[in-house]
Amino acid sequence: MTRLIAVALLSLGAASLTAQQDSVPPALRDRGPGIRMSEFQTYIERGQFFIMPSASYIKDHNLEYNPVDWGFGDQTALRGTFHGSSGQLLLAYGVNDWLALEAEASYMDQHFERSPQDTGNTPPQIHESGIGDFAFQARLRFVKERGSRPEIWGSLEFIPESNKDKVLIGDTPTDLQAEIGFTRGFGFGTMTFRTTIEYTHIDKAWDFGETSIEYLRRLSETWRVMVGLEGGEGGGPDEFVAVTSFQARLASRAVLNFGNSIGFFSKSTDWEPYVGLRFELP
Repeated sequence: MTRLIAVALLSLGAASLTAQQDSVPPALRDRGPGIRMSEFQTYIERGQFFIMPSASYIKDHNLEYNPVDWGFGDQTALRGTFHGSSGQLLLAYGVNDWLALEAEASYMDQHFERSPQDTGNTPPQIHESGIGDFAFQARLRFVKERGSRPEIWGSLEFIPESNKDKVLIGDTPTDLQAEIGFTRGFGFGTMTFRTTIEYTHIDKAWDFGETSIEYLRRLSETWRVMVGLEGGEGGGPDEFVAVTSFQARLASRAVLNFGNSIGFFSKSTDWEPYVGLRFELP
């Protein structure tokens, strides 16, 4: 009897979800009517509240670093070894059909080994762990998709100073980042182009941040897949990674996200897998 009740509830949830998706215009078939969030494939609707815990691992065998930026040695570009893991908690709320808010915190555990060519006073190994950075975002939809016109959206992100005495997990001083994106649905899937600019107090200037091109496709009521290219921080083309992301709806209010990124160039991160679970409260 318990199994029959569980199957019945899941069937009702799936039927309700299918009915909602069938009522969505064809251009929104892959993503739905919500506002684009910072997480891949994630769109939030008016009045929804998301709780999204996630975990990731990162590995890079030739991380570029400059000892003087960390208070060691001379001004020179070197390559070290880096790996680490982190856990994140993201909270999001859809205020209306053009504004959503995000808050994110993380816990990090990171390891670094200096380059053999580093003859300065950089420590041979650096290990840091603890509460990492905090980030607050306002997600904005400026124009809805209509006809051949894409949806235009953007965001403003504020990252307060944290762990200013730590070189791996610290954020100092305060940074501000702006984002602009264009999304349009086609018969073969949904395409998105986005780019960011950021202001850093170190340089006291605006600079290019991440840029990405993404392809999103809803395969069924349960599965969605996204592939893309992401990178270009500082305006250079030598940090791009290939991103794959999969989304599986476990229930009407629970979604599993998992994927990874693989680097193309020497300055790219080698490998970064992640997994997360999203709870949707109406």
